[in-house]
Parts: sequence; C-alpha cells; structure tokens
Amino acid sequence: MRKNQGNPANQHPVWQAWPGWRFACLLMVMGTVGIISAPVRAEEPSDRPYAIFVNGFLDCCAWNTQKNSGSQGMTVLQTRLEQELGAEIRRVPYSSFTDQGTHIGAFGELASMDVDLSNKGFIRQGADFINQNLDPNRPLILIGHSFGGNSVLKLLPEISHSRKILFVGILDPVGPFGLRKTVRSSRIPGNVGYFYHRWQMNGFPPVDYRKSGRIFGCQAHIKCDQADLSLREVADVPAITATASPSAPAPAPPVRDSTIYNRSFLCNQFEQVGLKEKVEFLCPPGVQPVAVPANAIAHSNMPVLPEVQQQMGDILVQLLTRDASGAKDLPSSAPLASPEAGSPPAAPEAEE
Repeated sequence: MRKNQGNPANQHPVWQAWPGWRFACLLMVMGTVGIISAPVRAEEPSDRPYAIFVNGFLDCCAWNTQKNSGSQGMTVLQTRLEQELGAEIRRVPYSSFTDQGTHIGAFGELASMDVDLSNKGFIRQGADFINQNLDPNRPLILIGHSFGGNSVLKLLPEISHSRKILFVGILDPVGPFGLRKTVRSSRIPGNVGYFYHRWQMNGFPPVDYRKSGRIFGCQAHIKCDQADLSLREVADVPAITATASPSAPAPAPPVRDSTIYNRSFLCNQFEQVGLKEKVEFLCPPGVQPVAVPANAIAHSNMPVLPEVQQQMGDILVQLLTRDASGAKDLPSSAPLASPEAGSPPAAPEAEE
C-alpha cells in the first residue's frame, strides 16, 4: 500500500502547480466582465484651477504637435497656466476624455467625419468625471481646437448646471462632416463664465469656411467674446507683391487675403491658396529671396499664435484674480479682439 504523502489539505490540483494560473484567472475574469479598473475616487478639496486642452483632427493642435504642420500647440499658454496660476492640465483628443492623444488614424478619421459618432466617448467620460469626481470648488477651464472645439461645445450641456465653468476657449471649431454650420447652432449655458471664441475664414477646414463662426446662443454670465481672426498684423515685414500664376483661372487675390500665417514663402514661389487659386510671390527690387511671414491665419495655426495665447492667459489671470478678490469688473480682451467681440449678438445670418 502506498503511503499518504503529507497532508492532503496541503496538496494542490495539477493546474494550480502552473506558475501562471493566477494571471490566467485574471484574464478570464477580465474577458467576462471587461477590463477591471479601480474606481475613480473623488479628489481632496482644492481651489487649484483645472484646465482641459482638447486636440482636434490628428491630435492637433491645442496641446500637441501635428507633424509637418508647423504647429507646436499652445505650449506658452500651458506653461503660463502651470507656473503662474498653479493649474493642473489634462490633455486629451476630441474622441476620448481618458486617452492622451489617441486617435483612430487619418483614414479612419476622414472616413468618420461625422464626429458625433466618435466624440460620444469624450462627452460621456468628460461629464462623468466633471460631475462626479472633480471638486466643484476648482475653477474649470475648457479649451478646444477644431474637432476638439466641437467636442467641448457638445460637453457643455452635459455638465451639471450647478457646476460653474470659469472659462471656455474655442478656436475654429469644426462640427460633423467638417462643417462650421453645425457648430453655429450650439448653446453656451449660463453656468459658463467667460466664453472666448475665435475663427478664421481663409480656407479649409472647415468646409464652409466662408461662413461666419459666430455662435448666437451664448448665455455666458461674464462675457461672450467672439471674433473673426482671419487676419493678423505683421510688423517689420518687407513689402511683397502677388501676381497671377500662368495656371491661375482668375486674377490673384490681394496678398492680405490670400497668404497663410506661419508658412515660409520664398520669392518667385507658387503657393496654392484656394481650391482654384494660385499666386506667385515676387520679391521687390533689392530684396533677397528670404522667408517672410504672412498675415492671414490658417486653421491649424490658430492655437500657436502668440497673441492668442497671450490674450487667453491674460483673461484667465484677470478672471482668477477677480474671483479671489470678489471684484465685479470684467476682464478686457484688447489684443486681437475685433470690434464685434463682446458686442450684442447680431441678427442670425441667412442660411444657404
């Protein structure tokens, strides 16, 4: 008769002898109930500003760099918020509030231009976090560009009306199917303090870039500050002229209306400025062929404009100082604010 080898209670089945059995069990549980994640705990009370930067198409350009675009994101503003105001910054794409810059790729994004299909995760996750986990005493700052601007606009109605939003900054938002028209019907609720909105009318995107970007349903209780920033004054730039290229179907438009900011133009260089327009830049007498800045603002370059970042930072400093002191005076937005900024809403434009 074989002797009993030790205490049966200490003996394990063969499968338990496999070193990876615990990991395998974990995978089976995850496959059954989904990925396990620790519940997000409400943070400790704080008055530290919480700023959310939301990128647009191809993770551009509110906080990140888009390859080959020349845009470096709003690095100056982010640094100022962190160092001068002690803000905590969250950086996300338009499609997800939890991923840091994860997008579905150029072809996938172009195939799903109806971004309502791809920003639902951002809206749901963002609303849950802000309503349930973010300390309501923390000043909330939302800044979005392009598709990211549209995602921010769609998120606003989902945030509890009792939750104050200090500042919403939107730069050239693009809605479903790449249209500005859908964005213009957005509503800015009364729990938003300062609504800052800038757009350009120089070229695609959005598809209907010739339309004004003004949002008429703004109820921000401090200020509705909206302006067209298609043009930018440039100092110390040598004079340049434009003539129609041989292939141009029509006379070249004025340089002021056709050039694109943050591009390097060389003398005698052809540049596409529209779907059917080309212009050639000719050096004036005595000017060598060197790169010169231009004064019309392009979609992807709006966030990186030093003036825009300076203006937004100044407004935020004034807002936070105003809240801390209890003052009731409104912050000004002198630089880059067009005459229409902050003015009473005009009559809605006739839709085509």
